[in-house]
Amino acid sequence: MNLYERYYRIGKDGKKVWGKIGAGVLFTDGKKILLLKRNTKGDHFGTWSIPGGKVERGENPVDGANRESKEECGFAGGRKFGHYDDTSGRHHFHTYFHEVEKPFDVNLSDEHSDYKWVNLNDVNKLKLHPRFAENWEYFKRKIHKHFPRIKSFSDWLDHKEKTN
Repeated sequence: MNLYERYYRIGKDGKKVWGKIGAGVLFTDGKKILLLKRNTKGDHFGTWSIPGGKVERGENPVDGANRESKEECGFAGGRKFGHYDDTSGRHHFHTYFHEVEKPFDVNLSDEHSDYKWVNLNDVNKLKLHPRFAENWEYFKRKIHKHFPRIKSFSDWLDHKEKTN
């Protein structure tokens, strides 16, 4: 089977999509997210996105996201705090939000050429994978909702001092 036989015409307007279901993990500490730069090996090479990929036959999306994360960045952990199901035609991509205590070191697979822990306000400055770019503002709101900027009285005092 050659590479193109694995694509399905199930995206919007019959667009070819790799796999019928995909899943990935958005890792964040509330200030930064982990992004991986796609290598020349796949579609949308040179763009930044989260660890993720095709869910294998017989695998559920959560397990697929964790497997892809482990394969692509060497880590599958954190505490799940949300889920987003992105549908394009009949293709579904599940994004799972995982809270991590702090940015961790990444062990990249050959599918990616680089990684960065990116400040939330700087994500839009990168060349993003198109579907990730379309959903980024929603993801950012979900992160802000989970990680309130002001958690304590001392945070409030610091915030007040900075804004005056």
